Amino acid sequence: MQHFSKDKGSNVLEGLGLKGKFVLGHIGQLREWVDLDTILQAMIYIREVRPDIPLAFLVVGGELELEGARAMAMRMGLADKVAFTGIVPYDDMPLYINAMDVGIISRKRSSVSDNMFPLKLLEYMACEKPVVSTPLRGVKEIAKDKVLYAATPEEYKEHIINLFDHEDTRKALGSGGRRMVEDGYDWEGICSRFEALVRETVERAMGLNSSKG
Repeated sequence: MQHFSKDKGSNVLEGLGLKGKFVLGHIGQLREWVDLDTILQAMIYIREVRPDIPLAFLVVGGELELEGARAMAMRMGLADKVAFTGIVPYDDMPLYINAMDVGIISRKRSSVSDNMFPLKLLEYMACEKPVVSTPLRGVKEIAKDKVLYAATPEEYKEHIINLFDHEDTRKALGSGGRRMVEDGYDWEGICSRFEALVRETVERAMGLNSSKG
């Protein structure tokens, strides 16, 4: 995680037309399990109740669903609020994260996604960004109260408005996340915890299957 830190300077906002905006951010592949629809709907709700918030959404990554995501933003009337970068070099990722005010993890819920541990969580935290995430089991068991959880557009709306209004909350979550990363989430620690999570998931699944028999 040494590659990711708050100290990595960022001048990408101006180039993306996001200077002066309160920037939500997603990094990573745009695949079928990524739930951008919930975030875009939350942005519409925020616009309705808090038009004073200069909200924008920075989507860093590409792959299969990029054009579909662009079309969705346009269809929902948010094309001017969402910046899509496409695929960027991994070495540049900290620059984009540091351009964000809030890191977003939004997944469609399933038995598979619920046990995923998105690496972007640690990358956001290493850059001292507050995180709002779908309440995935893999995230909750590791991050606990160092992340805000939202399952609906309304819940994302409430958390995002609260973070905009309270800089102290943003800073507290950011510094708490950074400490968590420093306290044991180098690659060895990540692999060890992920292995334990996989083992527990497999054992639970085997137990369910045997009880059905």
